[in-house]
Amino acid sequence: MCGIIGSVGSNIDKKTGLLTAYRGPDNLGVYVAEDVTLIHNRLSIIDLSEDANQPMESFDGRYVIVFNGEIYNYKSIRGRLIAKGYEFKTGSDSEVLLNGYIAWKEDVLHMLDGMFAFAIWDSYSKKIFCARDHIGIKPFFYIVQDNSFYFSSELKVIRDIFPELEIDKGSVSEYLIYNYIPAPKTIYKNALKLLPGHYLE
Repeated sequence: MCGIIGSVGSNIDKKTGLLTAYRGPDNLGVYVAEDVTLIHNRLSIIDLSEDANQPMESFDGRYVIVFNGEIYNYKSIRGRLIAKGYEFKTGSDSEVLLNGYIAWKEDVLHMLDGMFAFAIWDSYSKKIFCARDHIGIKPFFYIVQDNSFYFSSELKVIRDIFPELEIDKGSVSEYLIYNYIPAPKTIYKNALKLLPGHYLE
């Protein structure tokens, strides 16, 4: 299952990862840089080695990924990347996804067969790229607050960071009508869901 949490513009406590520890009991990984925090709860499925732990950095250290999900066709994408000269130190789909983004940027999304939610931090351009699978199997919640960006696999993490969040009465009404809250809204004001098949930067 795995869990991803992150912030850009300010740092969050690495203990925040404990809130979603049950999503990935095999490893709690944390990447911290100036005003950036990435946290990953790992459930090991493909390549059980420690080398495949996340957050995972590119060879040059420029890019860092946190990824929840599974890319079913990662072996074929890996073959295309090897043909382009990319090297791999793991057998994981996470590294394939990371290198795929480096090679093709957002166009890699058209190649993916799988379920996923991920974020890739570019430490050179100071940008974060986030994406969600085509039908929204994997969750991705986010909020922009105090000139900073925060995201997580679970809404309760954002609620923990911002306990003052207010209930969105319009969302309550929609829940009572539809028995769910249509994306991009959530039960809290200003906290949003990334739409299925979408990305943000």
